[in-house]
Amino acid sequence: LMQRYEKDADAVGEKRANQRLVWNTIRYFRLGILLRRSLNIEIKPIDMLSNYFKVMHRHLMRHKLQSAINLLGLTVGIAFALFSGIYIAKELTVNSDLKDVERIYLMESRGNSIVKNAEFFVPSLLAPEAKEQYPQMVEEFYRFFDREITVSKEDKHFRIQSMVGDSTFLQIFGFEVIYGDAQTALTRPNSIVITEKVAQQFFNRPDVTGQTLTIHTERSGLKEFEVTAVIKTPAPKNVVSDLANMNAQIFLPLDNSTDFSIPMLNGWFTNIITYVKLTSNCDSTQAQQMFNQLLQTDAPKDVSESMTVGMNSVNTYYQIANHSAVQKLLASLSAIVGLILLLAIANFINLSIANSFSRLKEIGLRQAIGGVRSQIKLQFLFESSALTICCGLLAIVLYEMARGYGGSMLNVSMPAFHNIALKGWSLFLIGLLLVGLLAGAYPALYLSSNNVVESLKKKLGSLGGTIGFTKGVISVQFVITFFVTVSAVVINRQVDYFLKTDLGYNKEHIITVSSTPRLWNAEGFARMETAKSEFRNVPEIEAVCLSWGTPNWNFSPYDIRISPKGDPNEQIIIVAGSGDDNYANVFGIGLIEGNFFNKKGDGYSPGTNEVVLNQTAKKILGYELGDVITFFNNQYTVVGVVEDFHFESLQEKIKPVVILNNKDFGAFRHFSFKMNGESPAKSIQALESSWKKIFPGEPFVFSFAEDRLKTAYKSELQLQKSATLATVLTSIIVVTGILGLVSLSLARRTKEIGIRRVLGATATDIQMLVTKEYLPIISIAFFISIPLAYWFMTQWLNSFAYRIELTEWMLFIPTLLLILVTLAIILIKSFKSALVNPVQTLKSE
Repeated sequence: LMQRYEKDADAVGEKRANQRLVWNTIRYFRLGILLRRSLNIEIKPIDMLSNYFKVMHRHLMRHKLQSAINLLGLTVGIAFALFSGIYIAKELTVNSDLKDVERIYLMESRGNSIVKNAEFFVPSLLAPEAKEQYPQMVEEFYRFFDREITVSKEDKHFRIQSMVGDSTFLQIFGFEVIYGDAQTALTRPNSIVITEKVAQQFFNRPDVTGQTLTIHTERSGLKEFEVTAVIKTPAPKNVVSDLANMNAQIFLPLDNSTDFSIPMLNGWFTNIITYVKLTSNCDSTQAQQMFNQLLQTDAPKDVSESMTVGMNSVNTYYQIANHSAVQKLLASLSAIVGLILLLAIANFINLSIANSFSRLKEIGLRQAIGGVRSQIKLQFLFESSALTICCGLLAIVLYEMARGYGGSMLNVSMPAFHNIALKGWSLFLIGLLLVGLLAGAYPALYLSSNNVVESLKKKLGSLGGTIGFTKGVISVQFVITFFVTVSAVVINRQVDYFLKTDLGYNKEHIITVSSTPRLWNAEGFARMETAKSEFRNVPEIEAVCLSWGTPNWNFSPYDIRISPKGDPNEQIIIVAGSGDDNYANVFGIGLIEGNFFNKKGDGYSPGTNEVVLNQTAKKILGYELGDVITFFNNQYTVVGVVEDFHFESLQEKIKPVVILNNKDFGAFRHFSFKMNGESPAKSIQALESSWKKIFPGEPFVFSFAEDRLKTAYKSELQLQKSATLATVLTSIIVVTGILGLVSLSLARRTKEIGIRRVLGATATDIQMLVTKEYLPIISIAFFISIPLAYWFMTQWLNSFAYRIELTEWMLFIPTLLLILVTLAIILIKSFKSALVNPVQTLKSE
């Protein structure tokens, strides 16, 4: 009442103030006040929350810039976590929609040789024999070969990946059958199962059972197949799309194996990709022991002594394949998400404490009028949770804006947020609440513990503890940021090394056409010879070759076992490839001695029984030019030795290679063209025009060798992009974090700076005073992060057979640049504080 009276006296004069005092006194004689010791007045929670919201809104509007920085950092962190979380969840659930996926395994053979190599292929009789002899362990199996084939219907021609396999395909994997009978779909010759996507391509409708499609086979030419079932198009990543870079959309029975040059599967010497489905009471360890025992007892000695078999769960195989590339990517991405969220939360805490000085009088007044500590804590926790939810909503908007670009960056289709399952929504909301509580916990505990008098005087107690905590948080932020920055630099350098290092072959201006007609008989080989002659007449083409595969793209379909010179009892696994006499010329592979096949005729030497070795094969096998090698029950003469070249990822050491002539190999798949490089677009146009004249009815499907190389390092490229983005985000967050720390320090030292200015300190003196406070923080973070980054990056680089050298500049230059940026911000902020007129800061003293 007296405070109100004094205020009224100043505003309207003493006479009017006396009148208002009488009226205000009468107003206080209310029943609720007179009986307040026995009368409880209910305060509705909604009113309390409404009040909290109003206070929060006013505070945000009063400090727009700092609030925007605070919200931006947390929003970016949550958006990155949301995007990464959805991506990680998608990757972890690959194949999870398959029927009984936990009981399906991919068989794997492991050769016993000085050259270790795990293969997809196991003896074709292994699974059938196991099911027959151990039905209590093996419920079903599915064996297949993959083929990329041309499929036609009238004037429509498409190149489509297919699987030629057992009739159990639909039963073992449980793909949804839209039309047709899953039990009988692949039991008859010349039957075909297609996806809904293929049905729409050719017929513009899914109900096409009974219709026919023309397939360009490898042995029988054009052949009609009847559609017996249409299945729902499988997910983008599954067992039919992520094994050996396939994306199968058509499924054929093994009854047509001879049409596609597939050997008979009635012997132990024919290997094939095999899936097995175990019974519900059999585990993989027992099954693996059984398969190896069966291999020893039933298989010929040459087979049983040359390999053992293993089993990979289909449920997790996608993550562990290709040297666990996906698993490593997901682990790295999860760590990055955790670090960025930690930085964002720490940033929120720092800025909340930095802004708390403007709220000390508010806190003191709440305490003075009866507010208890728990209410103040609840208010700050409510504010942090509400702000986090707002940041979450903004993060959803950012996700929707960026999911197209981010999906293309990671080569995956990211779903719209509203299409995410209820479980995903729940986890996101729970995560937001946890982040809000973590972000608001320390400011709530600290500010609510302040003394009433200190709050009203705008002073914070336990200064040392707060500054120490904040500096500790900033130190952790710098450690994380330095670590992520160095890691991103090293990852970028290693990926650049992958793409730019000399691989031993030419990858520039090379176009490979994968839609080559595959008729592997005398007629087909003769047709290829004619086609090559016609392609040489195209001015834009410098050279052309025919082969099975190309470097870094399905170079070899299988390995062979060859005895080294002088030791017929030993067998070494050798990679087998094929090509013609112009293969080395097109790809620029260096010839050390001899010839790349002895020419007979114009550019082609059919049936020469000649082979070319790489340096590694020559060293391991010990054969020289003119020596005869025996394999495939035939004898082959060594006519040339080429320099080692990388036909696999640089994660692998170069393996021994033997290259056969296409005719001796018995197959071909790709035409490769070396263009003149003057105008790629013009060259492609000229080549396509020539292709359509030479192969009417065959689609022109091509790719550049450089693009194929990038496909080999898909996971590493994804990690590179993620690390670069993480560097940008962590740098932004740590810079705003240092702003919070500087603001906190300068707000506490306003009067000190004013006194120093009065006593003659210059702006430079003030800058040095403030800067030296942060140098120990940055130095400690630097000396902690550099050894950590060095150790982790060394371990990561050691997973590659060929890698860059981790040099000092990769460790020091990125961190020093970040330190310079941070110091510049500190100097600018302290300079502005030094320019404030001391009269303004000391007028109340």
